Amino acid sequence: MSSETTYRINTDRFAHETVEGEIIIIDMDEGNYFSMRDTSAMIWELIASGLSHSGIISALYSASDASSEYISESVGTFLTQLVSEQILQEQSAETEDAIEIKLASLDFQAPTFDKYTEMQDLLTLDPIHEVDETGWPNRAETTDG
Repeated sequence: MSSETTYRINTDRFAHETVEGEIIIIDMDEGNYFSMRDTSAMIWELIASGLSHSGIISALYSASDASSEYISESVGTFLTQLVSEQILQEQSAETEDAIEIKLASLDFQAPTFDKYTEMQDLLTLDPIHEVDETGWPNRAETTDG
């Protein structure tokens, strides 16, 4: 991953929403959902704004008293995990960041996200085709014929 890498949120597969400062991401294919708060949510917003990898690190470093090495390593690990989960897709930055974002003072903590799998069956139900007259979320009974 180059410092000039930018990221695109994989909106073909993932839906996301911000609720009271928490980023909720739902994997529409697998039924997993993810939660990000604090530093992770801030990084998510920086990604959505179009900053490159190095731009994200610079914005966080400017707002924090953490070392640039700690921020760089923590953010790199976090972004690699999001790419691995296919939530983000890497792209080559075509130009330098034209965006400069000033963040409020930040108590930088290594970004993390929580992954939840317990609602996979519910989130992957097809509510139009797989229901009976009782409605969603009840699965239609299958008949062997």
